[in-house]
Amino acid sequence: IITGITAWLPAQQRDTILAMGREINASIGGYIKGQFVVSLIVAILATMALFFLEVDYPLFNGIFAGLASILPFIGVVLATIPALFFAYVKFQSGIAIFKVIAAFAVIYFFEGYIIKPLVFKGAMNLNPLVTIIAVMAFGEMMGFWGILLAIPMAAAVKVFTSHLRRGDFSSGT
Repeated sequence: IITGITAWLPAQQRDTILAMGREINASIGGYIKGQFVVSLIVAILATMALFFLEVDYPLFNGIFAGLASILPFIGVVLATIPALFFAYVKFQSGIAIFKVIAAFAVIYFFEGYIIKPLVFKGAMNLNPLVTIIAVMAFGEMMGFWGILLAIPMAAAVKVFTSHLRRGDFSSGT
């Protein structure tokens, strides 16, 4: 398939386009690895918070929170529901529910504004500010899918503009 598609590319820019494709592929691979790291950090933080709050099944809830952190916005709500349920069943108190909500609010604040930008800066060589702006801009333009795909798209745009700036697409190459 790759050989067939490669044959359709303009001969003068074939090598440049293939190199750019490899860079984008590596960048998206960095995104997947970065998302795994972010999910792991969220899982650990949630497990620790729920352990200290003495909520039942902190490991289960922490792992679930880590997996749910992949989904923007909805993941926060999904991750909180089981922890709230177990906190209410054990303590039957509004204070316990408030503590769980506060813990998850702090965890997801750090995840969205500190952990994720720093991890993706290392994994994809994206500036943390660019990461936040990309998520907001693509989210505004394309809704849920824009938020989900903002970071890989920002990385692809960065690769493309760096090739454009170097003049790799000029007719003489």
